[in-house]
Amino acid sequence: MTTSRDERQPSAIRRSADALARAAAWLLPVSQQRWATAMIHEVASIGRDREALRWSAGCLYAACLARGRSFYLLDIAVVRWGLVLVATFRALDVSLPTMLTAAYTMRLGITSALGQLTPGDNVTRLIPLMEAIPIWLHAMIVVGGCCYLSAVLATFRRQPIACGSLLLGVTVEQLASHAAQPIVADVGVVAAPHPSLLATLILPIVLPLLFAAAAASGSRRALMHIQ
Repeated sequence: MTTSRDERQPSAIRRSADALARAAAWLLPVSQQRWATAMIHEVASIGRDREALRWSAGCLYAACLARGRSFYLLDIAVVRWGLVLVATFRALDVSLPTMLTAAYTMRLGITSALGQLTPGDNVTRLIPLMEAIPIWLHAMIVVGGCCYLSAVLATFRRQPIACGSLLLGVTVEQLASHAAQPIVADVGVVAAPHPSLLATLILPIVLPLLFAAAAASGSRRALMHIQ
């Protein structure tokens, strides 16, 4: 009696599931190798190939998180100070419209100085836009800035909560930016007429997300202090 090809060789989905499970086991720290063994056995015991693939993909995701946490990147000075610089810059950048509007409304002497930080260095052209920004949008801007500042404080304390603060800051900033688009279109004044890829993607999104991933690994020193 001959054996069919399907009986002799596992499907591509099953082979992918097994490969993901092995990759997850390899990524796990040494202290969690018992979980790695149990994970491989669990994938092998799942009858349906697609369910096995979903399970092993989830295992790989969890293993990546576990491996990332084992690096304790907040103990590395370059990572900490890089995170502080990026979060501080984002706090200032996202808060600039509100600071500029407040300075202009109260006729403060720093209005011109703040205007120098805007593209074109001409605060006069931004007056219609400042007058059109509603209070609720200023509130969103302030919340986003506070999220970034809380990330700075958490980083100095080597607390992994800096990850959540950065993620929340990016989310609030992008929501505020999206909410401002109809207002900008209605007024017809654009703060940055030709923004670069650096200003629209790398600085406000990519770098904060990378440092958020680094902050998620936490700090061995802070963990020992808690224990």
